[in-house]
Amino acid sequence: MSERENQAVLEQIFSGTTSRILDHLTTFNGFEYTVNEICNILDISYKVVLRTLKDLEKHDLVENTKLRPIKWKLKENTQTRLLRKFLFEVVTKDIERSALRC
Repeated sequence: MSERENQAVLEQIFSGTTSRILDHLTTFNGFEYTVNEICNILDISYKVVLRTLKDLEKHDLVENTKLRPIKWKLKENTQTRLLRKFLFEVVTKDIERSALRC
């Protein structure tokens, strides 16, 4: 399997930690994660994850759901519904392309 195939869908299109975090939260929509959990799952530093989550919160894509411990999840709104639809379409096209190659 190539390195590209191991990347999250958003990371294949938009590089960087923001796309990795957003892709994970979108894929596992409804689950809440602490910063440490995201760090461990995605192997990204605490400082970068926290900064990215705060930035995504400013753009109304994630929300802080609990105070102790602080947990984050994908916000349910028009932007995130469109993001999930976009991801679904990209994955569907990838599957169709793979099926045609076989």
